[in-house]
Amino acid sequence: MSTLLSAAEESGYENPLNHLELIISENEWPYEKVGDDEITASIPCQWGEYCLRAVWIEDESVLHLAATMDLKVTAEKKTVVMETINMINERLPLGHFVIWNDEMTVMCRHSHLLLSDSFMDNAGLERIIAILLGECERFLPAFQFVMHGDKDPKDAIDLVLMETVGQA
Repeated sequence: MSTLLSAAEESGYENPLNHLELIISENEWPYEKVGDDEITASIPCQWGEYCLRAVWIEDESVLHLAATMDLKVTAEKKTVVMETINMINERLPLGHFVIWNDEMTVMCRHSHLLLSDSFMDNAGLERIIAILLGECERFLPAFQFVMHGDKDPKDAIDLVLMETVGQA
């Protein structure tokens, strides 16, 4: 195993946060860089603002991305929100939702392993960010229905996935 780790360490992975910082700057999103291994940005979207946090775990060659919703989960609603998360996660092609217990907020996260022959470029990062934010945008109303509208998780998910026909 040490041979594999040594080979990975010697491959000279480029820090993907350099690419992420460029993407964030180009979109004019406010951000803060914490050392060489972490960056957070505030990203405005349809339902409000999401906090995108990226951490580069160089020893493992893993880029961890998390988009946190501005949605506090109360102790009374935690069980039903977890049920909603489980039902949503079954549908996701990439990433997964969790409750971040430190802040009791819902986030969509994804960890990306950079193999020795892979390279994380701007296009790849932009795609992952778009997917995470898209899933937040798609399912935030379901979480709101469950937390504030007392909807059943299945009904809340069905409502947000319902295709609308026509225009108002």
